[in-house]
Amino acid sequence: MVIILFDSHAKQNLYPLTQTRAIADLRFGIFSVKERWEAITGLPVYVQTENYLSCLYESIPEDEYLLIDAAIKDEDDLRVQILSLQTGEAIYDEYGLVAGRTTADITAFKTGKPRNYFEKIININNAPRILFPWEIFLWNDEQLRKDFLLLFARSITQTIAETIKIIQPDNIIIEEGAVVEHCIINASTGPVYIGKNATVMEGAMLRGPVAICEGATVKMGAKIYGATTVGAYCTVGGE
Repeated sequence: MVIILFDSHAKQNLYPLTQTRAIADLRFGIFSVKERWEAITGLPVYVQTENYLSCLYESIPEDEYLLIDAAIKDEDDLRVQILSLQTGEAIYDEYGLVAGRTTADITAFKTGKPRNYFEKIININNAPRILFPWEIFLWNDEQLRKDFLLLFARSITQTIAETIKIIQPDNIIIEEGAVVEHCIINASTGPVYIGKNATVMEGAMLRGPVAICEGATVKMGAKIYGATTVGAYCTVGGE
């Protein structure tokens, strides 16, 4: 089985963030939506989006599909319900399809009627979705903490250099290849995640919850407060 994250009508509400990418590529917390589903399930995750963006994503292979609205917010109970779906079952709310599992040919899914793909419909009330850009910032604190716990169970942090001033080291993950020296990290207010090959330069001050993602750079003397996510390969200078 593979997971397909599809763009719903929420995509237009999320402009301009989604004009050049699918909803599945939006990042908040530590992960993008696609990365989060990959980390949670260990399954291959593909993206179904508008035709003009489809060249950016891998072709979807023939398989059994678990279709999930990419705008769905990560909630424990809903996630369990989605992953428990049997073939031919789907979850709907007032907004439309939340998730469904099928072996049918989905090439016309975007233009067809999704209900036709499923034999059993489970109706729920108001599945939480990212519907507006400001919600990404509103929910970032909560999502950073949840993503950190997901990583904490499977990540081995680097030894923290003696030159770093640390508060609550058990709330910090520094991935392999990250360069972190002569800075201050306060994780008493929330977790701090520093990704692979990221750089935190001298004099920087981080106060959690904060995620510095893979390959990102925090420049000298930067002051970064939670809840902040610095995306992969971005460079930031603080306030």
